[in-house]
Amino acid sequence: MAESLVAIVLDRLLSITGQQAAHSLKLVTGINEEVESLTSNLHAIKAVLKDAEKRQVNDFAVKHCDDEVESHFEKSIWVYVSDPFEEERIAVEILKCFLGRKPDLVGKHHIMQKISDLVYGKKILLVLDDVWTDDPRKWE
Repeated sequence: MAESLVAIVLDRLLSITGQQAAHSLKLVTGINEEVESLTSNLHAIKAVLKDAEKRQVNDFAVKHCDDEVESHFEKSIWVYVSDPFEEERIAVEILKCFLGRKPDLVGKHHIMQKISDLVYGKKILLVLDDVWTDDPRKWE
């Protein structure tokens, strides 16, 4: 009976020891995987930083060029258009750039008349960004 009790205790000790060894092995394996993941992330961050540095140099050159172009105009306006091309919304955005606030005018005709009054006799740089329509009626 004592031998069977010792055998059960030894089996249990071996089982616990085996589980702890397996757990330790998983931790070591997990650490290796974690190190690989972190290394991969660091390489990706390094690539992004290099790209950002290149862009910074290019952006400075573009900004300098933009400043030089804008110096030839009394007013520069940049309006994001996208799709759908909504004439009145675009006109309101242009007028908002002139006034520095949302205009209190209603109707495309009134908004266009106010824009016309503001641009008359002036050199204006107007950029309509991300235009997708090629419908000539939209440009009239």
